[in-house]
Amino acid sequence: MKILFINLPYHGHFMPTIGLVRELIKQGCAVTYLMPFDWKEHVYESGADFAGYENHRKLSEQIKNAYAAADRVAKDYDMIVYEQFFFLGKHLVEKHGKPAVRIFTAPATNGKLMKEYICAGGALGIFKHKWICKLWTKDIAKGIPMKTDCWLDEIVQNPPALNLVYTLKEYQPYAEDFPEEQYKFLGASVYDRKEQNIDFKKTNLPVIYISLGTIVKGAVSFLKSV
Repeated sequence: MKILFINLPYHGHFMPTIGLVRELIKQGCAVTYLMPFDWKEHVYESGADFAGYENHRKLSEQIKNAYAAADRVAKDYDMIVYEQFFFLGKHLVEKHGKPAVRIFTAPATNGKLMKEYICAGGALGIFKHKWICKLWTKDIAKGIPMKTDCWLDEIVQNPPALNLVYTLKEYQPYAEDFPEEQYKFLGASVYDRKEQNIDFKKTNLPVIYISLGTIVKGAVSFLKSV
């Protein structure tokens, strides 16, 4: 089976998929991973073949570029796997008549959880204004037919038949809203990784481990404190 993976250039959305890619290759599948050109080496570490698109600092342009590249080659694959924020994925697979799998590297999202994300501020805070969300979506889709006119609604209301979620169901908010036949909760992504040894013996001071999300903006005071 030939499988096309489509993802966006964020480590937190890409790294958890490597274990799945390696296992698919082990099972005899031919996997091609579509990522920006400057992610080529990361893709090769997974063992997959590489296909590229132009990177950009704006998420909207990343999605446009990924779609254009995927649309050119989708016909050559038996299955398409796409990441949750690539909201044009459902249209792409329907256009080319391919079975689809969607990946959630964070908890799966429904309307209630999406509203909580938006109200919490952060990267999605701007989309609390529906008209902004619709304009942003229209600019990306440019006439591509979708079920809704808002990309966040598209993620929630237009799911494929199979969704893989990288958390335990016990950790999934509103877990009862996600039917087991459609949402498979895989738990954490565990696979062999390159070891990077850190010599903690160089200091007698306590060690603090700080883990951040994929995107940190406007956090100058926090970073200075760190």
